[in-house]
Amino acid sequence: MKKMLMIALMSLAMTSQVSAQDVLNDIVNRAHALFNDSSKNKQDRQVALFKYDALTYLRTKVIQPTDVMGNSVDYDKLNAKIKMLNEQAFAMNTYINVYFERLAQCKKKNVDMVKFYFRQATKDHPLFQEETDLEYVDAYFNQEKEFPLPFSMNCDWVKTLEFIRTIDWSDK
Repeated sequence: MKKMLMIALMSLAMTSQVSAQDVLNDIVNRAHALFNDSSKNKQDRQVALFKYDALTYLRTKVIQPTDVMGNSVDYDKLNAKIKMLNEQAFAMNTYINVYFERLAQCKKKNVDMVKFYFRQATKDHPLFQEETDLEYVDAYFNQEKEFPLPFSMNCDWVKTLEFIRTIDWSDK
């Protein structure tokens, strides 16, 4: 009986850890739905597209098919990756919200400076140092006039958010 109880508890523990990816999935699903909603304005749909693309990129870089398929799935390693994805997704979403808040609060003469700081911070804090497909990961970064979020997708969102929060915005 104790053995069965222990197995059940361990199964629940693994299930609850794996569901930590719900934050990432929730943001991706909402972004996908918003992008496909033709009643929404262009900017909202472009923001949704960036979120979807950035998180899809992140997920494909972090979790490989061999991590979830096969006979010897390392659940501790998988859960650590899912936890990291969850943290990155939450930080990215927060970063985007802070970006729009700063733009709304800054003086008109400082809009370009605020955009520059946020844009450049995503480039200065890459998550994958070995990334070679710069055309892909910087597609939004290189289109700053066309997209409301001209950010790099290869971004450590946790570190970038921490960095942006160190800036004194009171005079900007």
